[in-house]
Amino acid sequence: MAKAMIITVGTGRYREDISHGICYSIRNQNPDYILFLVTEESNKETMPFILKNSYMQNKELNKDFNIKFLFDMNDIERIQIECQGYIKEIIKKGFEPKDLVIEFTSGTKAMSAGLALAASNLNVGILSYVIGNRDKGGRVIGGTERLLTLEPNKVKANSLFKDATSFFNKYQYEVCLRVIDKAKNLYYAFDFQEKISLLEKLSHVYLNWDRFNIKKAYKNLRTIQKDKILYEWGIKYNAKMNEEALFIEKDNKFCYERIADLLENAKRRGDIENKYDDAVARLYRLIEYLAQYKLDELGLDTNDIDLEKIPYKLRKKYEKNRDQKDGKIKLGLYESYELLSDLGEELGERFLTDYKNNKSELRKLLYIRNYSILAHGFSPVSKKNYKKIFIYIKNFVESLIPYLDEYIKKVKFPEIKLR
Repeated sequence: MAKAMIITVGTGRYREDISHGICYSIRNQNPDYILFLVTEESNKETMPFILKNSYMQNKELNKDFNIKFLFDMNDIERIQIECQGYIKEIIKKGFEPKDLVIEFTSGTKAMSAGLALAASNLNVGILSYVIGNRDKGGRVIGGTERLLTLEPNKVKANSLFKDATSFFNKYQYEVCLRVIDKAKNLYYAFDFQEKISLLEKLSHVYLNWDRFNIKKAYKNLRTIQKDKILYEWGIKYNAKMNEEALFIEKDNKFCYERIADLLENAKRRGDIENKYDDAVARLYRLIEYLAQYKLDELGLDTNDIDLEKIPYKLRKKYEKNRDQKDGKIKLGLYESYELLSDLGEELGERFLTDYKNNKSELRKLLYIRNYSILAHGFSPVSKKNYKKIFIYIKNFVESLIPYLDEYIKKVKFPEIKLR
């Protein structure tokens, strides 16, 4: 790839000492194009030494260069703005930001700082600085030069990676993916691209799962299970458990894993995102799902009850729920639990007992949910009410699943631990 170089030119003590360090840097970087940033004084007194240097005079090298004057060598803000304009001009010439080298050894402190800030803002690839043994005056002694380089994009990319990981651990996968998009185009080293790519894939897995796109989440998670980085991040076992849960959920509408999944989904909405209305809506769906689950075990579908499968004495009672449009017998939340109770199921009996008690947590849940903005009303759900409802629902679920915590472990989303 073609490389460009931007160099601040100062005056130093003897002018020639500064030119020696600058040409040393040019030889090491070997750019295709050079832009010298000068002041009136450095252009008169230092540039002639640079241009007479044997390296610059070599016809085989034939360096393409330009010289630009800085308006005020002590105004950092003005220098930064000017330098950003010069960098953009170089990019328009066809050079990639990652292939730009910023040499700021020479020049005033303001010149160096302004150029470095401009480079960082525009994702320039390398900052370069010449060091060496110094004389009593603090100047680098000719012949002792060494080149130090810093990759600001690497620093910035790693910082963004840490930010993205933090968002991942907070289950904010959409934000995580936006940060990843910024990071992955900054730094192209293999090991960085490997880990940023894995984080991107994991974010898509759990974003899909969080949206109940079970099959897609399972398919994507299977493809990355052998990645060794999962061990390094401390999530290999968690991911394996997740894959097992997704495998069961993808082919089974009714399973314990899905019950635990709904509960955890509601918890993420409430405990992490503080979206209490969303959380309560999911908890209400879970109460409904439990009835559907239990009736499914009995061969009954709440969207199309087959009267032949229930006792004769109950058929007339549930005939009244027949839909006039499609002729199917459909049961709502209360009717589903009522049928379970009529069939002698303990879950149905417990629900009806709580429902008939006006002071029960169940009645509070139904009231709060019905008057929520996400149902039929306009009242927001408070954190306090969400917490009470969550505890009640979890206890209710445990009456159906004695080892609920084991299933919760299977569906719990991972948190990455960086070393």
